[in-house]
Order: sequence, then structure tokens, then C-alpha cells
Amino acid sequence: MRLDTPFVVSHDAKNVAELYSSVTGIQMKVESNQPAVVVYTPLEFGAICFETQNYPDAPNFKSFPSALLHPGETYYNRSVFTFDLVT
Repeated sequence: MRLDTPFVVSHDAKNVAELYSSVTGIQMKVESNQPAVVVYTPLEFGAICFETQNYPDAPNFKSFPSALLHPGETYYNRSVFTFDLVT
């Protein structure tokens, strides 16, 4: 099964995504200042991708946060991927 699905992030959420493998004990947490995350799983190989971003298709929906960057404005996207070994 392939995923290519956007999810809206709660405004007060510290982590936008979190994964844990009971096989390896590895835990991954994703933090971001972006309002959405796209979860993507490619069919070609076993992987999962987290793409932090503004709402997809934001320019076409006035109720979405603006994705436009005007002259003189600064765009800041922060994403932190943390890996821990949980025993």
C-alpha cells in the first residue's frame, strides 16, 4: 500500500510525527514549525518519508494559511528529526 497523504498538525503539538520499531527499538520524532506534514511511502523500496510543509494547495483555498512569500518577507522552515534507542 502506498501513502501520499497530507495531515494537518495541531497548533500546540511539539511532535508532528513519531515512529517506533519494536524490532530494532529505534524511535524517530519529527518536530516542525509547519502546519502540515505529508506522509509518503514509495512503492519502489521500503521507506517512509515525512515532508513538513504548508497546507498543500493553499493558494487555492482562502481558509488555509497563506503560502505566498512577498518581496522583503523571510521564509523560515524548521524541521528536526530525532532518533533514539528505546530499551
